Amino acid sequence: MKKITSVKGEYGIGFEIGGSEIRDLQGLLNSRRTQMAAMVANGFGTPEHKMEFVKNIRGIDFINDAASVNVNGVYMALSNLQKKAVWITSFEQWGEAGGLFAELMQFISTKITSVVFVGSETSPSRTILEGMGVLTEHATDMESAVRTAFYSAGINHAVLYCPGTSVEQGDSIEKRGSSFKDAVAQL
Repeated sequence: MKKITSVKGEYGIGFEIGGSEIRDLQGLLNSRRTQMAAMVANGFGTPEHKMEFVKNIRGIDFINDAASVNVNGVYMALSNLQKKAVWITSFEQWGEAGGLFAELMQFISTKITSVVFVGSETSPSRTILEGMGVLTEHATDMESAVRTAFYSAGINHAVLYCPGTSVEQGDSIEKRGSSFKDAVAQL
């Protein structure tokens, strides 16, 4: 087959690679177009409720990651932390962490100074974290969780809200994230 060199761009590539590779390339290009459209729609910023900087109060950054509703979300949030942090969560899916468990524990031991559980009591999570030497607190609602986290955090630390649990019926990511932001505004 003769190679045409005068055709530039994605169409010219078809002469150099096989049919299945073209389909893979087209899928990649379509995915990239979708990502770019989403970035333009969001003004190239971080999507709301995903590692969203909320406010800095007395040297403490408040970060809203209400969109992290599973083990992978928690892993990504903790891996992207740039500062030591107090983690507000209701995460209790340690058994689902699988291969990420060791790495998750590494992030917690190096980046998390204390954990504030919001909502129901999570004694298995508390046992795991306290065994690692991480302080744990419990709060019944978001406002008291944010207040507790604020007073537990040090200067140049962060308070990270990353629930790590799926949304309850009648609840939503937007409602959770807004609740966190409202609680920060009350400080």
